[in-house]
Amino acid sequence: MQAAIIDACALINLIRSGGAAEILSAIPTEVWFQGLVEDEIVKDKVILEQLLEAGLIHRFDGSSLSATAVGDIAADHEIGVGEAECVTICVESGELLISDDRRARDVGVDLLGAENVTGFIGLLCQCIDGGAISSVQAAKWLANAQGAGGFLPDFDFDTRQMVA
Repeated sequence: MQAAIIDACALINLIRSGGAAEILSAIPTEVWFQGLVEDEIVKDKVILEQLLEAGLIHRFDGSSLSATAVGDIAADHEIGVGEAECVTICVESGELLISDDRRARDVGVDLLGAENVTGFIGLLCQCIDGGAISSVQAAKWLANAQGAGGFLPDFDFDTRQMVA
């Protein structure tokens, strides 16, 4: 099973969608988060702990991660340290990147390739493709995440296009 590192933006959107357990159960990817992400999930800590206990998400031990490498990516690409930490892990490990931060996604595409970067909407598309949810359910969870403050575009899951 492919593994992926999720950043705080995408994890918050996932949790606040109301469908985190179902989404994480349906995707063909083992999802991990790292320390700085956990620090940003203060309001959703209880749900995060439930997902951890259920084995649906995993905590990445970043103790061997080079602070210099993280700092270099943050400075070179003008992204936050948390996003840089996620990108660095993916660069060093070959894992996928799940991010809803536009700059971090752009950096991920540059360093990892577009096929190795997705976000919350991409996870919903994977659930639809796997037959786990309908496009109607995906739209509902997207609307929930947007309503909870997620900066996500409107998206048509049937056409797979952003809505202007």
